[in-house]
Amino acid sequence: MQRRLKSQYGDFRWRSDPANSYLSLDIVSRVRAAARAACVETPRPCILDVGCGSGRVVGELQEDLEAVIAVGVDVLPRFEAVADVEFVSGDARTLPFADASFDLTTIMTVLSSIPESASRRTVLAECLRVTRHGGTLLIYDFVLKNPLNKYTHPVSAKEIRESVRGAATVKVERVTLNPIIARLVFATRIPWARLICEHLSRVPFLCHHILVRAVKVAPA
Repeated sequence: MQRRLKSQYGDFRWRSDPANSYLSLDIVSRVRAAARAACVETPRPCILDVGCGSGRVVGELQEDLEAVIAVGVDVLPRFEAVADVEFVSGDARTLPFADASFDLTTIMTVLSSIPESASRRTVLAECLRVTRHGGTLLIYDFVLKNPLNKYTHPVSAKEIRESVRGAATVKVERVTLNPIIARLVFATRIPWARLICEHLSRVPFLCHHILVRAVKVAPA
């Protein structure tokens, strides 16, 4: 997996333009809000970001939640120096952590980078394994094919529900405006393009991603 991902994403750079800036902020703000809601009864939680990339998001979550432990793990080590965050090089299919180590586990646009359904199920099982009972696994990923990235494989809510059945309760929300629509809006260069995108993003069928909150349940 590491070799394949390196060939696909090793030189990836997020394109800087108004539409992408808007989408990037939308992604991070949604995950941060969901993380705060998930940890409202868990002061100073232990958090893990699987497929953390540079580590920017887990760093922001650490700051938001005042996490006592914050860890980022990625199969492609591209970590930046982030205060109070520990980074680990590792495969999401075999996470190097003990059972029930974290109150909150996040995984963003990782499943859609894995073409094999069996491997995706394994990754979800590992994420839940390292999450404590009553803790939350937040999943943010593509629900539609990304025409600008041939390597993505959409993840359905049904697939996630079936993968975690019996292990977690699941709530799914369609979020983040389709990037093609966002780019068309920003291409007009009208001053209220961001506001228009925010309103359009409230229409579920215009959204390109899902945000899943999976709360781990105790075994029967």
